[in-house]
Amino acid sequence: MSTSSTPLDVTVSPSSPLYITDTNNQFGTVTVLPGGQIFVQTTGKISIAALVKSTNNNAKALVSQQATGDINILGAPGAAGTNGTAGGNGQNGVAGQNASCNWASGCNDGSNGTSGAIGGNGGDASDGGAGGDSPATTMYIGKVTGTFSVVGGGGNGGNGGAGGNGGNGGNGGNGGNGDSSGAYSRGGYNGGNGGNGGAGGKGANGGNGGNGGLINITYGSLDAGSQLIAHPIAALPGNGGTGGIGGTGGTAGTGGSSGGANGTPGNTGSNGVSGSKGSNTGQAPQINIVPGS
Repeated sequence: MSTSSTPLDVTVSPSSPLYITDTNNQFGTVTVLPGGQIFVQTTGKISIAALVKSTNNNAKALVSQQATGDINILGAPGAAGTNGTAGGNGQNGVAGQNASCNWASGCNDGSNGTSGAIGGNGGDASDGGAGGDSPATTMYIGKVTGTFSVVGGGGNGGNGGAGGNGGNGGNGGNGGNGDSSGAYSRGGYNGGNGGNGGAGGKGANGGNGGNGGLINITYGSLDAGSQLIAHPIAALPGNGGTGGIGGTGGTAGTGGSSGGANGTPGNTGSNGVSGSKGSNTGQAPQINIVPGS
């Protein structure tokens, strides 16, 4: 019930919508200016002595499936899922040491380049939340002046998060160079292999649409040309998130001169699987608008 002992008169405008709640649901005259909207957020009994449009404009146009109207009884939309985190890039390989030869003392050996590290896998995303059910509503309006749209339905399901991209593989280190002096020589050393890219994370599933609750609106009288128009809607499920993209493989290290072999490039990581659309469309509410007292 309203916290006020006397029902209050209210003017509703685009900048000042009316939210009908558990503690604010008993009203005198509610005047709706062009573009003003009413939102019902309670299952308590609602009483409006007179509902008036300030002009003879038509009911608020509904241009999409989840549009809002003049009087709105809607469930909360589901929260979007969280995206997966990106995988870290692999560290690059270390370049090999060059050989060093001296005609009198021989050679100090060089070394191969080391391989790049594998990129980290992208994280999996989280699912979108289910849309909320719209509140079951009982409303009495003593007198209606003007045409009002009554929109009811559950909230749309949240979209699933996108999988994180895989990290890139590290590059292979270059091989050390060979050397020669007098009778002593060393060939070039091999380059390191590139690291493989990390796999992309999985995209998450979308949430289901919420259901519409039973809506009963009773009115005492309608002025000439006035009406309440029901617009029940079925809430849509959320879309699945995209899978993460696999990381790029690292480049191969170059073989040292002379004669060192190049390393092998790393492979691109696999792409993550995309999530699925939510499995259920919400049930549209039953909206009953009848004369009575």
